[in-house]
Amino acid sequence: MHILENDNSIVSYCEQPFKINYFYKKSIREFIPDFYVKYENDREKLIILNKHLIDDQELQEIEKLLQTNKINYQILREHEINTNLLYNYMFLSTYHNKGKFINDVDIHMICETVNKFKRLTIKQLLEELGKTFERKAEILYVTWYLVYGKLLNFNREEKLSLNTIIWS
Repeated sequence: MHILENDNSIVSYCEQPFKINYFYKKSIREFIPDFYVKYENDREKLIILNKHLIDDQELQEIEKLLQTNKINYQILREHEINTNLLYNYMFLSTYHNKGKFINDVDIHMICETVNKFKRLTIKQLLEELGKTFERKAEILYVTWYLVYGKLLNFNREEKLSLNTIIWS
């Protein structure tokens, strides 16, 4: 959901949208896709998170059914789900609606410093602006808030850390 919510090409999505009945090993079974996604270009897709709850043969039967009915789908396996991108979105989501705890002067000071250096690591920013441990913690908090709000940029494919390079 974190990735879907941060993808600007997605208009809407729905979790566990419906049940699909299929035949497997002489019985009728039920399968619920994880997400239905609608994109800006009116393209639609089902997303299935394969967390090894269904064996490969059964998953193939589900795929055949989807293909027969010309349903666009994507199966994501565990190594495709646990990415730096997902880690970053999950980490940054904790800064949602935290603006009321942030000093506008800190926002201005951080943005000015980033503009002055063009590109710098978060660690360099903390050294530049924070003289005490407590002040560095405050600056770090505001920096993550600004990154979450897309007011500061970074390479979204790399896992966030104090060595992450940021820019405006």
